[in-house]
Amino acid sequence: MELESFKDTLRELIVDNEFVRIFKILKETLRKDQSKYDEMVVINGAYNRGFTHKIGNSQSSDQVEQNHNQISLNLATFIRSLEGRHLQKIPKGVLEESGSYGEFINEPILAFTSEQGVKSLELFFDEVRFSNVLVKTYEDDDYDASKFRIVVYDNQDLPVCRSEYEVDELDPVIAATIRERLNLMNTAIADGTKVLIHFGDILFWVNQHRDVVNSANSKFSLYARIKEVADYLNVSRPILNQ
Repeated sequence: MELESFKDTLRELIVDNEFVRIFKILKETLRKDQSKYDEMVVINGAYNRGFTHKIGNSQSSDQVEQNHNQISLNLATFIRSLEGRHLQKIPKGVLEESGSYGEFINEPILAFTSEQGVKSLELFFDEVRFSNVLVKTYEDDDYDASKFRIVVYDNQDLPVCRSEYEVDELDPVIAATIRERLNLMNTAIADGTKVLIHFGDILFWVNQHRDVVNSANSKFSLYARIKEVADYLNVSRPILNQ
């Protein structure tokens, strides 16, 4: 009964696309002297390669979807085939585990926002249980940027800006703010070790740096983008120009 509950838990994680958690649990649970462990490693490798293609935009959306479905099917088949002899003792708490994905992110996150946005952004990270987060205002320079590879820029206070030419047409104060933010983000990506997430409306700059910049326009998509970037960093070490 415990084995079947364990397998049901893993199946639920497939539905939630929590592949990193699944492989982490399997690595801790499977006996390494069994062929099942080797099978899991092969599936994990296929997932890592597919995820790298997804983030790098080297495959079409149809190919990404096909790879995702194949990995899901392979994992479901693998989980169904598990027997008690393939496992060590099931890790305590796995069957009751229902925590947020944020509890499983090892990468520290640096997030910038306005003075007015601090409480809202901190509340968001608390709600999704991202505990390893440092929230700073744009004016605050008291932090060590070298400790972070995921950086979120809360630009919800900026208007839609589809091109550089539109910046000049905006109110001078707003235009100056946009240029300041762009300078900060350009500085962040200059050393080639960080992935940025722009949180806000359309900003032309994002499309110019798609290899290292993702974007979100709601708290739901922000959560998803952080998951994607964290997963990418988990399977791609070293990253970028490190």
